Amino acid sequence: MSTDPKESSFMIAAEKQIDRLIRANRWHRVLLAVVVVLVVLLGWVAWRQHQEAIDGCRAGNSYKQSDVQVWNYVLGISAQANAKKPGVAAKVKQVEDHIAQLDAPRKCPSTWNLLSEGSRP
Repeated sequence: MSTDPKESSFMIAAEKQIDRLIRANRWHRVLLAVVVVLVVLLGWVAWRQHQEAIDGCRAGNSYKQSDVQVWNYVLGISAQANAKKPGVAAKVKQVEDHIAQLDAPRKCPSTWNLLSEGSRP
């Protein structure tokens, strides 16, 4: 080893710089791990929200179907009670068609296709 003070101070500075780089490399690894975890978490949240939207759409369709059944039952009773009155059958049919249009089931999005046509109303 050389005893030159300039060379030894250069070596000390180089060792300090190497230590800083090693510490910086550790922080980069930590930062990379945090970013990976956040990206995975964000993907999971997006997937869960999509699944909940699908479940909500299906529940809405089930509710609409039961609503149509109730209205058909009520209108059937009304049609039977007023069968002898003129024009009642046509009015009942008109109301049934309107209810069927209002409570038409939505096309729910598929499980895996996030951009499916069914995601639109």
